[in-house]
Amino acid sequence: MTCRDHIQNLRHQTHELELTKRSTQHLLKSEEHTNLTLNHRRLILETNQLKLHHRLKNLTGQLTNLIKRNQTNERTISINLIHHEDQQSKITAMEITLKKMMDLNNNLEIIL
Repeated sequence: MTCRDHIQNLRHQTHELELTKRSTQHLLKSEEHTNLTLNHRRLILETNQLKLHHRLKNLTGQLTNLIKRNQTNERTISINLIHHEDQQSKITAMEITLKKMMDLNNNLEIIL
């Protein structure tokens, strides 16, 4: 009888071990699937990170070029303002001279 109980006990243990084995295999497959999914997501994130890095580098280059163009435009505007002020001074001087000449002309007409 002890042998019979022992055999029955071993069958029960074998059955439990089979269940544990199946459960472990299922868990392993699940973990492998999760691992593959995570690796895929990691690759996607790395690709997106590279894309963002290149985009940021491109935008930084564009910004640098815009800043350089802005500085050039500011210098041009400053030079143009100086020329404008110079031209405005000349125009004012010419207007004053014209007014004096007109006054002189009027005076000459009165004298004649």
